[in-house]
Amino acid sequence: MWRKKRYQISNFEEDAVSPEETLIDSLSSRSKIELPVSQSVIQVFYSLAGLVLLLYIFFSFRLGVLEGKDFRNIALSNRSTV
Repeated sequence: MWRKKRYQISNFEEDAVSPEETLIDSLSSRSKIELPVSQSVIQVFYSLAGLVLLLYIFFSFRLGVLEGKDFRNIALSNRSTV
């Protein structure tokens, strides 16, 4: 009664472009599809990731070690009596 429609995408070999083809030859006719990432973009990304990691380590150290006694006292005073 209810038939499922079969959808099919035809793949033509002449139109198929693999990523390796576009990365190797940046002057090809399909170079706008995918270009290699420049070295400066990678350096900026790693620098930002390293900065975020250092900030995370710094704030973790500050909260856990430097202000640990203050947070311990706050936690101990927060007990309820039963």
